[in-house]
Amino acid sequence: MWTWKVAYTPGIEAAAKLYEEKTGIKVKLETFTPDDTYRQKFQAAANSKNLPDIVNWWATAGDSIENSVLELSGEVDDELLNSYYSAAMDPIIVTQSQVDSWKEDKNATTIQKSLKTGQFYGLPLDIGGFFTFYGNKKLIEEAGLTAEAPKTWEEFVTMMETVKEKTGTPGLVFGAKLPDLWENWAGSALSIMLNEPQGYIDLLERKSKLSDPSNLPVVKAMETLANKDLLMPGILSTDIDGADQAFAAGKAAFDLGGSFTMSTLLAMGMSPDDIFTFPVPPLEGSKINSWTTDPFTLTMLSVNKDSQNKTEALDFIKFLTGDPDAAVAFANAAYTVPALNLGDRAKDLDPNLKSISDAFAAEPGPFSQASPAINTYRGKHKEWEVYAQSMQSMIEKKMTAEQVAKKFDDTMERTLILYYAGLTSIDPTLYEAASVDGAKKTTMILKITWPLLKPITLIAVIQMVNGAFQAFENVFIMTGGGPAGSSEVIGTLVYRTAFLNNDYGLASAIGVILMEDLIETFEKDPEFTSFHLDGQFIVLEDYLEIMPHRSNQVRKLIEQGKLIVGPWYILQDEFLVSSEANARNLLIGIQASEQMGGYAKIGYFPDSFGNMGQAPQLISQAGIEVAVYGRGVKPVGFNNEIQSGNEHTSKYSEMYWESPDGTRVLAILFANWYNNGMEIPVEPGEAKAYWTEKLAATEEFASSSELLFMNGCDHQPLQKDLTQALKTAAEIMPDVTFRQSSFPEYIQALQKAKPQSLDVIRGEQGMENAYLRIEIAGDGSFTMLDKVNGRNYTGLGIYEDTGDIGNEYMYRQPDQEKPLTTQGLPAQIKLGVQCIIEDNFTEGNAYV
Repeated sequence: MWTWKVAYTPGIEAAAKLYEEKTGIKVKLETFTPDDTYRQKFQAAANSKNLPDIVNWWATAGDSIENSVLELSGEVDDELLNSYYSAAMDPIIVTQSQVDSWKEDKNATTIQKSLKTGQFYGLPLDIGGFFTFYGNKKLIEEAGLTAEAPKTWEEFVTMMETVKEKTGTPGLVFGAKLPDLWENWAGSALSIMLNEPQGYIDLLERKSKLSDPSNLPVVKAMETLANKDLLMPGILSTDIDGADQAFAAGKAAFDLGGSFTMSTLLAMGMSPDDIFTFPVPPLEGSKINSWTTDPFTLTMLSVNKDSQNKTEALDFIKFLTGDPDAAVAFANAAYTVPALNLGDRAKDLDPNLKSISDAFAAEPGPFSQASPAINTYRGKHKEWEVYAQSMQSMIEKKMTAEQVAKKFDDTMERTLILYYAGLTSIDPTLYEAASVDGAKKTTMILKITWPLLKPITLIAVIQMVNGAFQAFENVFIMTGGGPAGSSEVIGTLVYRTAFLNNDYGLASAIGVILMEDLIETFEKDPEFTSFHLDGQFIVLEDYLEIMPHRSNQVRKLIEQGKLIVGPWYILQDEFLVSSEANARNLLIGIQASEQMGGYAKIGYFPDSFGNMGQAPQLISQAGIEVAVYGRGVKPVGFNNEIQSGNEHTSKYSEMYWESPDGTRVLAILFANWYNNGMEIPVEPGEAKAYWTEKLAATEEFASSSELLFMNGCDHQPLQKDLTQALKTAAEIMPDVTFRQSSFPEYIQALQKAKPQSLDVIRGEQGMENAYLRIEIAGDGSFTMLDKVNGRNYTGLGIYEDTGDIGNEYMYRQPDQEKPLTTQGLPAQIKLGVQCIIEDNFTEGNAYV
């Protein structure tokens, strides 16, 4: 059996042990992560008819696995299907609406078009839902309280007040950075319990107001938390993962999440004994006094249709999903709620799982009744968007509950009044004439009502847009460009200023700050030992043109091995330029870097969409014996076997890369991408969760104990507290040695470790990939060729004729006063340089 859910492994193994005791049949489980790797592995195995007997998959229909797994509608009886939660099979069974949709959809796959109503290819393994609060037992008990679910919202608030008073810890954290999360995960439940489903439906259908006495208490529930300072400071900048991390680190007594949050918290180092869970408690006076929600199915189990053990495999998935003993064993070890309705056996679940399970409706519950209206209106009606924004303002104590409700009502009423006025202004004789002509109601709406309401719609849209601008007036004042500027960081600001606004001077000035930050960090933090300048030299050329007095300082950093530059002049995409341009780019980059103190002997291809087959030969001639790249090879993990003749997969992230002439270099793949070590947390709780995940992901493909983490990414500012972050890492994980390193140091350590049995990757990488072809076209290859080829060839002739002269000017040794620059070049050479380089500066990507 295969799965991608690491957290499920102990649960599946526990159920498999019971199955072996019952039947004598042993189930071997293999786990592959992350999600994309698992999907790729499945597809490769499906193509080669090499799938395992059983596959754990996302609960869905039409995910294009159906050609490879067994159709189960004729294999499973109603008794088993009826033993699951009522909605458990819903996402798995093919519906008539799906069949109709796929039939009309030109983008639907052949597999989707072949499916029939009522078919299903898996059995539900586990279910989940939202509307769950998690409490920190230790903090609750430290405050002198009993860690039990509160019976009402008011009792919940009192608990939070006591915890804050006794321990100083804020009451609640949740992903408030997402404006509508509160309504989706808690607010709607409070409203449905308070006024029953119909009351919430009336609000959605604009039949009642938010300011009505029956609805206002839901808004005041959040106002109370804000006014009593029970929310974690900084909550508006906290996303879902950040909220879970803060809760795991003890920064809040309660966390709002879903059933799936449990496994996340455990992965972050919490113990299940330190957690208690409960559903959203009702407000006092609610018509429904306890919350139940309809769960949704998370994953399913499928059987390989070509399996030689098909009968046994089918029997096992029936056992795991339908036997109470197996379901309980799986759930308690995997910390997820089984899809099987356990009934009285739910008492055997872990107490937290039981609490979550008890909140799941065995039959359609109140949320189901409101769901059609929620799906129809909440994303469509403008007042709900305004409400989400206003709730954030209320959290900041900038609005009261009454003001929030009034803004909701005003937004709703303005639109209603406009449309009412528009409808009453339509001449009724138009409908009478259309009726005489035999027109149906639908035709009248499309041909009379809607065209005549277009001016009203325009007015409504203008008012909505105007309101949106008003909501961001403070952001505009602070950033000079909100709302977009509210999320601006220095990297994106440089790009937008230069390439979108064509203000290269200002962009260069901002870019200087990046280098200044780096030099300052080197000076102030002696433990900050190195920085890799992304494998290119042009950054220094631009910087020193503006800051020539830094020339000697920069050269010293390079000579000391702290600032690592080259070997490229710029980072090009290899397939968008000629072979000569690739070679010249390397030659110019090495010459320029050597003049400033030396170059990194690394074939650096981090983001190229595919790699040229002769790259090992090219870099070897430059004295480079190691290449690193981000695309073109798929890692499949050390516990897999590589099929013979497959030249684009590797067991490890380390391998050998061989050119057609036989030149071979050591190659390192960014198996978890080139930002796998960015934004390292300093806070111990967050750091533990971070490194637990990162180490596991990197170790999966590593051939040695030397693990590479890249601390940075596109548009990412310098992490100035990196030294402290690594000290925290060393404290929480004493068995691991963390150190800030450099590519040369890492490669030396890797070679010293002498990894064995590395695969050999031969020739060009990535051209067989359809995604690559799309990206090359998207990078503007055809447009670029059409527009600038003529100028390039003209410039190239000039460049060749005057190359020697240009070399004399471009690569002289800078003195203390003059930086490395092209100033002083004859006009003809400048023209050549511009045609070859600058005119190919497109969309932020530089091509020589």
